[in-house]
Amino acid sequence: MAVTFNYGSFADAGNNRDLGVMWSAYIITGAFTPGQNVDIHGATGVTLLDSVMTSSLGVAPGASAGPSTVVLDLSGAGSQTVYLRVTNFTPTTTAGDNGYLWVDSVSVASVPEPSGVLLLGLAGLGLARRRRR
Repeated sequence: MAVTFNYGSFADAGNNRDLGVMWSAYIITGAFTPGQNVDIHGATGVTLLDSVMTSSLGVAPGASAGPSTVVLDLSGAGSQTVYLRVTNFTPTTTAGDNGYLWVDSVSVASVPEPSGVLLLGLAGLGLARRRRR
């Protein structure tokens, strides 16, 4: 799954900030009930499928660091519902930078499996070969 998003620093940040964004994909494998103000990270009955981080250093106040795209491996999800969790972090030792991060314009798209793309490519080669005869 590809997650494309924009992120940056709030205008009132005061000075340049080092920003980091982490996307995590989870499935429920036990007795966990998602809800408002309930964190899925580290909860009992939940399995982490994949997690990806991206960061930008020295983002000016009010500026965007994106757009950015990360790809999460959901091969272990089967037909289960996947839950996304987004968190911020400071990629350097500059304390407090993560409080100035915003995330916007999030879109999610499936990424074709390599085996499916390979089969389509082979079918195309077969048609091209048949056409030449």
